[in-house]
Amino acid sequence: MSAKGEWTLAVSGVSKRYGGVTAVDGVDISIQPGEIVALIGPNGAGKTTLFNIISGIVRPDRGELYLQGKRVTGLPSWKMAELGVGRTFQNIRLFADLTILENVALARKGTPFSRLRLEDVKDVLSRTGLVDLARQRTGALPYGLRRKVELARALAGQPKLILLDEPTAGMNNAEAGDLVSAVRDLAQGGISVLLIEHSMKVAMGAAHRVVVMSLGKKLVEGTADAIRKDPNVIQAYLGERRAGSINAR
Repeated sequence: MSAKGEWTLAVSGVSKRYGGVTAVDGVDISIQPGEIVALIGPNGAGKTTLFNIISGIVRPDRGELYLQGKRVTGLPSWKMAELGVGRTFQNIRLFADLTILENVALARKGTPFSRLRLEDVKDVLSRTGLVDLARQRTGALPYGLRRKVELARALAGQPKLILLDEPTAGMNNAEAGDLVSAVRDLAQGGISVLLIEHSMKVAMGAAHRVVVMSLGKKLVEGTADAIRKDPNVIQAYLGERRAGSINAR
C-alpha cells in the first residue's frame, strides 16, 4: 500500500467478529481521489460489514482506517459524515412525506432547514438530474428516481468519499445506466466512490478497480477483465463445478 496520505481512503488490516463468526478478516482496501472501486462477492462475504466499519456504524476489532491521511479508526458515523464520508443504503431510507428538496436539505451542512432554498442545493440536484422535480413528494416517485434522491442526499454533505450500497438494485437497465453515468460524473469531479454491487454488468462496467471478498477476506483485486478470468473468483462464486470466466450480467 502506498503512503496513506496519497489515498482518499486507506483501510489496513481491518477485522470484525460477531461471537464465533468472523465477518471481516484482515481486509486492506485503498481508494484514490476520483477513483471508482467496486466491492463484490457472494452473499455473506462481509461487504456490508466493511461498509458499516468505514462509515462509522460499526467499530472494528482490529485494524486502522485513514481518511486523507488522518486516522479515523472507530469514529462514530456522524463524525465520519462530518469528515466527508457519504453513504446510501441497500434499502431506501427516505422521508416519503417530504419533497426531494426537503430530503436533500436534511444532509446539507450549515444551512438551517427552515431557511433552505432551492438555490442552496441546486448544484447537487442538477448533478443527479432532479432539479425540475425538486418540489415533488418523494413517496410518489418511481423507484429509480428515489434511488437518485438517496444519491443526491449523500452528495449534499459534500463528501470526499461516497459509499453506495447496491445503488442499482431494483432498477431497469435504462435506470441503472443513468445512475452509472451519474456516478462516473462524480468521480470525474474528484469524489472517490466505493460501491457494493451484485450486478456484474454494473460493477465491471463502472469501476476502475474491482475488489472481491469471500468469507470475510479480500480474495483478489484488479481490473474487470482480470477479475472475470481469475480462477479464485470463479470458484468463490460458482464452486468447482464450473470453469470459465464470470460473465458481466
